[in-house]
Formats: sequence, structure tokens, C-alpha cells
Amino acid sequence: MLCDLVLSDRFTNYLEIIRKRKSAEYLSISVPFENMDPLAVLELNGDAEGTRFYWERPDYDLAMAAGGKVAVIKASGQHRFSSISRQSRELLNKTAHYSGIRHSLAGTHLVGGFSFFDHNLSGSWSPLGNSSFVLPEWLLVR
Repeated sequence: MLCDLVLSDRFTNYLEIIRKRKSAEYLSISVPFENMDPLAVLELNGDAEGTRFYWERPDYDLAMAAGGKVAVIKASGQHRFSSISRQSRELLNKTAHYSGIRHSLAGTHLVGGFSFFDHNLSGSWSPLGNSSFVLPEWLLVR
């Protein structure tokens, strides 16, 4: 499936267009997969630092697993929400997306979260800071 997509004329033309524009630093590609368990994929993948994410909504039969990090955005203090919003727009504007499928969740996603507190965190949460979002290397949606 992925091989067919990458070798297609449509994909090749898309790459040529974004190469000429020189506006994208990152490329996101959505492709269909069948019968993949997001937790199993998460267990087998990640990066050397163990960057992994999992989110599930059983009532919607929806699960997302992600791993690795291509880019990270962080903010702290009481303006962390607006700062992350601005940084995420900037990051997503540098990301071209090509989809081989039509689905509402096909596209580029950032994963992460916000602290309830605007002061510095301690302990095992301190590396994440008050807000931290990652452009993952891979993301699987079921």
C-alpha cells in the first residue's frame, strides 16, 4: 500500500510542488492500514528516549498511538495556552500533508498536554514542563 502510494504519479507531482515552493520543512503522509492494534504498535515502536503517546475513546471506538519526536514545542506560565497555540500554528504551517485516504482524522497531529498549574513542576513531570507538544514521527489512528 505505502509502496504503491510513494510510487504514484500523484504523490511524485505533490513532492515536486512542495519542493519548488520550499515552504515545508516536514512532510506528513496518511495511509490506510488494516487490523492494527495501536497498543501493540506502541509497544514495538518509540524512540531511544521512550517518547510514546496513547489516547483512547472507547465509546467512539477510537484510539491513537504515536511515537518518536520530529519537533517539540513548549511553553510555561499563565500565557502557555496562547503561546502553544501560536507555536503549533507556526509548526503546522511548516508541515506539508499528503493523504492517500479520506478520513476526518487523516492529517498532521500534535500530541501532548497542559499542566493544571502555571508554575514549574517537579518530579517525574518536570521534563514536560507546563505545556509540551510533540510532532510525532509516526501516529496510528484506529
